[in-house]
Amino acid sequence: MIKVKLKNYDTSEKYQYHARTLEIRVSSSTSITTPIRGITSTEMSAKATIPAEIPIDAEIGEIMIKLTTGKRRNIGSFLRKNSAYKSISRSLLYQKLIMQYFPLTFALLQPTNTAISFLHEHNYVDKFIRMSLALQIEDLGMDIITIPWVAYPPEKLVKVYWSYQKSYPNKIVVPFISLKDSHYVEKFLKTTAPYLDQLRFIGVLYKPVADVRPSYDHLWSTLYDKDVAIILADVKRDQDVSLVPNLSVPHYTEFVVGDVITREVPHGAGSYRPPHPVDTRIKFFNREDLTVNPLLRVKQEHGWIERISETLGREEFVVKALEHYQEAQENTEKFNILNAISKVHEFKESREEFIRSQEYIKQTDTIDYIKEKGTLKKVFLEMSKQKTLF
Repeated sequence: MIKVKLKNYDTSEKYQYHARTLEIRVSSSTSITTPIRGITSTEMSAKATIPAEIPIDAEIGEIMIKLTTGKRRNIGSFLRKNSAYKSISRSLLYQKLIMQYFPLTFALLQPTNTAISFLHEHNYVDKFIRMSLALQIEDLGMDIITIPWVAYPPEKLVKVYWSYQKSYPNKIVVPFISLKDSHYVEKFLKTTAPYLDQLRFIGVLYKPVADVRPSYDHLWSTLYDKDVAIILADVKRDQDVSLVPNLSVPHYTEFVVGDVITREVPHGAGSYRPPHPVDTRIKFFNREDLTVNPLLRVKQEHGWIERISETLGREEFVVKALEHYQEAQENTEKFNILNAISKVHEFKESREEFIRSQEYIKQTDTIDYIKEKGTLKKVFLEMSKQKTLF
């Protein structure tokens, strides 16, 4: 049985940062330390796009599929048509097999806002939850079972959680919530209080911090000293901040709320040919200052090709793709490969930086890490001068 144990927390009211480390024990021989970045099925697909052997190390894998009211992955079809259900089930199973060697993997069938409205308008909410959980439990055999956010009232969501957790004591059931309404978050947390001994994870769909700061505060103040891991999912890649352009949002939210952090997953729309210059569309993560910058800026740095390719095993194909990046402007396949190189490079570098930050938090030296990263220093140490972050 998976267990979660708080190791320590480090917080500062003066500088308005929060940090903690948890141990997620998967087995007698395997444990995961947080905060950590999980890898998404989108990032794993990016790896498969690159025709080179690039190893991926990850502790946690997230398979997220967004259901919509459009033609692609239509939620009504999922509920009513065997072919649509089977297609999504096969897609999830394929991703599960790809991630089978990661210590933890979970799947999330998350409806978009319009799809959630569709469920409520047609009284399909309970049916969707029933089918999505049956898919995870019976068809996929997942150990971690997620309850997607469908705008259930807090009491109903907790009731559904407890019903499944009692019925499947050897599974870990994870309810997902939205941060849009701070009163909802507060009430949900109060309703879960009697179940904190059983609850191991709470899933949270990312919202910009400045838009829902009270919601994040409720999460931290309620759970900071509890043995409950927070999965912050669908996190935006980067965001311009007046103090810090192109800040990596996962590395910012690490010091707000988030034990397991995963990147935003698009709805999916097939291949893409950039209408703008490729060197403004493709971005690369900079581990030194935790920013995500367009290739236009990155290519001005000495040794940029060597630095990026080193992370990806110095594969010859990667080096050539970077050297001839201009060819991606008129070639969709080459653009998709270059974009995939960017995503895989970011995950590998970002994960290593999360692991590095853990050591500072363990020693309650979080402030030293924040000061070391000039971008975080500007955000947290000068926050009183800046009212709006995102």
